[in-house]
Amino acid sequence: MPPSIFQGVQRPQRLPRYATLRDHLLLDYPAAARLRRIVDAWVRADPPALRSKIRTDLLGESNCPGTFSELVLREVLKRKFGPVQQEPKGLPVGGKTPDFAVRVGRLGKQVVFESTTIVEKVNPLIHRRRDVMRRLDRISGPWHLIPHWVPSSGLESVRPSLIEAAVRKAIAG
Repeated sequence: MPPSIFQGVQRPQRLPRYATLRDHLLLDYPAAARLRRIVDAWVRADPPALRSKIRTDLLGESNCPGTFSELVLREVLKRKFGPVQQEPKGLPVGGKTPDFAVRVGRLGKQVVFESTTIVEKVNPLIHRRRDVMRRLDRISGPWHLIPHWVPSSGLESVRPSLIEAAVRKAIAG
């Protein structure tokens, strides 16, 4: 049996404020461990090169949701229709290669599937504020640091690392 595709990955003890699917998947928690075992079972029979690509994509912040969705779709297709062809070639579907193909019905007609994930679109201001909050979350203590954004107008334009350094300096006295 091949090793887990999550082998050697650091497991955080808690989720960050703006947790992503990747954060939930890697969490050091029984439910997350169960999900990792399920994903490992899904990819166990895959060739090493594909397993490596799936691992890289699942561990990437931006690729994790799409890769996970593709794995779920592949598993659903496998359970419903049997063998699933990964990225079928030679189909009259333009320049793009679909994610999967399966044979359905008594005649075994081929049906192709493409998985698309819609990602959260965050405007630049909110994105910068989240960056600031992530930096402030690095400062541990018996408090929870949250800027009051209205009177702190323009704080988003300051590099988050500078904000973190200034707050650390102020706390240290």
